[in-house]
Amino acid sequence: GWFLDLTADHVGRKDQRYQIDINRPGKLKTWFLWDQIPMLLSRTTRTLFTGVGSSVLEIDNALQAQVQASPAAIAPVFDQFGIDFETRTRRQIAEGGFEYLPGSALTVTAKVRRTDREGSIPYGGSFGHSSLVELPAPTEHTLTEAEAGAEFARAPLLLRAGYTGSFFHNDFTSVVFDNPFRAIDSASASSRGRLTLAPTNSYNGVNGLASVKLPRRSRASAFVSVGRLTDAGDPIVPQTINSALSPAPLARTTVNGEARTTAVRLTLVSRPTRYLDFTAGYRQYNFDNRTPEFAMTQRVSYDNTV
Repeated sequence: GWFLDLTADHVGRKDQRYQIDINRPGKLKTWFLWDQIPMLLSRTTRTLFTGVGSSVLEIDNALQAQVQASPAAIAPVFDQFGIDFETRTRRQIAEGGFEYLPGSALTVTAKVRRTDREGSIPYGGSFGHSSLVELPAPTEHTLTEAEAGAEFARAPLLLRAGYTGSFFHNDFTSVVFDNPFRAIDSASASSRGRLTLAPTNSYNGVNGLASVKLPRRSRASAFVSVGRLTDAGDPIVPQTINSALSPAPLARTTVNGEARTTAVRLTLVSRPTRYLDFTAGYRQYNFDNRTPEFAMTQRVSYDNTV
């Protein structure tokens, strides 16, 4: 017969969780999960920046000019014009999968998991060793993970093949923020800064396993996997946002990131007698970075010097 199981926790709250399982023992097992995970870091965080939650954080030009004229004014300016905001993130996780047994020797499985995260997190920027800025970095990205596999087991043989996919998408791949101590760009100081955030990327891989039972209570196994990582063509962030500097242009505008992975694992396990057992193994992993290289003849440090 069929079995249905429903579970619900914290219904209607920000950390609610639901799960449904539908099973037919010995034939099919399926499930779906919905989970919300809030994370509150602070309700009393203060900042001079406007645009919290976006990729552009700005400070009123008049306030920047006031602090540029008198750096000691930063404390009273912050006390008077700082705004409160909540530092928090929220995750939403959806997951579904199944396990199907078409016969006594064959098992087929698949699972998909999607995680969505949004909010803001504490981050740090710098205009030099003595000029650090704490800022709320925007967080709005998704991660989709997929797995599928098939396993055949009939003595003395075990065979398994699988697929793994990971797809990360970030709506914000950089953040621009004003310098609270500077209102106008100069060759020695920038009025704004820019930082990179995690780029959109993906991974696809396949793997296979073969295992055979040998005489004298022994077993030999071989596992092989290959994978490919790529970026999504996000642009390379320019060396500086300071309009008073003119560094040499980069050789290309996108990363063109690509890498290949290969993994091999061989094992032999044996216990020929009650008093003797041994294990032998071989493992190799190769990461082949195929991202094209290019030379940089200049480097901008802290947006204030070439």
